[in-house]
Amino acid sequence: MEAIGLDNINLMWILLPFFIGGVFYVRVVKNKTGNALRDGVKTLQTMLIMIGVILAVIFLTLPTTASLSTFGYPDTVTDIDSQEKVLKLLQEYNHAIVRTTDALRWMVFIFIFWGIMTVYQLLKVYRGILDERIIAKKNEINN
Repeated sequence: MEAIGLDNINLMWILLPFFIGGVFYVRVVKNKTGNALRDGVKTLQTMLIMIGVILAVIFLTLPTTASLSTFGYPDTVTDIDSQEKVLKLLQEYNHAIVRTTDALRWMVFIFIFWGIMTVYQLLKVYRGILDERIIAKKNEINN
């Protein structure tokens, strides 16, 4: 029986607890100070830490097989003289490429889902504060 490593588990199942934990932490443990901009910056800091943790987990799931480096390529024809050896080599390469593609896809998703959305929320709060200041200045001029 072969041992199951992280490279045989779908990345979704590895990352799901981190997503749930990150969303739970940000939604439940919100630091409400009364200052919307300060709360937005605190949320951004928390989300950046979560993104860093998830990206580190993704990095650790990348394949460290020889198929992605210069070590391990067949040097002579005898290394791939049978169909079984060629098949095994191609399967290893394919597995490494698929895993790397999955990791890249998740990294892009994480940057879009958490990174961009968190910055968007912060900028929305900042825009609201600027709008309040503009309205206050207009009211001062009109009075």
